Amino acid sequence: MSSRTDTDIVSLNALHLAATIGSDHWHRTRAQPIELSLHLHLAPLFLDAPGRSDNVADSLHYGHLAKAVEKRVGERAETGYASARALLEDVTDATFEFAERVVGASAVREVVPAVRAALSLPKQILLAGDFQIELTTDCLEWVSLSLGARARSGAIVRVMNLILPVLIGVNPPERLAKQRVVTELTFFEAASISPDGEVDYPAIVQQIAMDVERSTYLTLEKLIYEIIQTAYRASDAHPDSNSSTNPSRIDSITVRCRKPSALSFADSSGVEMTRRRRETS
Repeated sequence: MSSRTDTDIVSLNALHLAATIGSDHWHRTRAQPIELSLHLHLAPLFLDAPGRSDNVADSLHYGHLAKAVEKRVGERAETGYASARALLEDVTDATFEFAERVVGASAVREVVPAVRAALSLPKQILLAGDFQIELTTDCLEWVSLSLGARARSGAIVRVMNLILPVLIGVNPPERLAKQRVVTELTFFEAASISPDGEVDYPAIVQQIAMDVERSTYLTLEKLIYEIIQTAYRASDAHPDSNSSTNPSRIDSITVRCRKPSALSFADSSGVEMTRRRRETS
């Protein structure tokens, strides 16, 4: 059965900028390379007008959007951002303000019901190829936040191509030396009523690497099971997660592991598991 979406979308993909976002992977506060992608989810049929007229003035000009975003991030060059989420929220605000200037304050809620913003920080985690955070904000939430509301939607956070040396396998040669396991982690945050505190994802990844380093496994299933358990424990150890009134924001975790060396005539073998917090011990 095919799926269909009735929303039109204007996108800005992989805008390359530099920004200071807390500490980098060497625990130094300085600018680092980032990639920003923005997707403006528009009202159904909104792009029919520029489609008929062939005039970009009837659309939301992604070139002007890029300049607005560059300007907003540039204004924070000296002060920087406390976290990746803080940058995404600021860029989302700039995007809605841009749309508001184009279509008018009274129409922006109808024309741009939501903005999806994605940030890539390739230098954030030493052992990983990329660190990504994605945040979708609807227009009503944006208005509420501008009025001081504390509720926040959940983000999706990905750690890509995390290389872990692991002693794993059932065959005798595999018990003699560690092999590369390429791991991808996806964290699904729950919505939060409090803006205080952030999940320390580099610390979670560091704890996973340390636990894997001193362990051995026969199967990828066991490795992934233990990674999920470690990730939840590490997120609960965050200072802002010790209170029952402010638990860790992580609601679900997906882990995918691949063994490039497992089979001679295949690129890799792999296993993927997703577990919600309530499904773990």
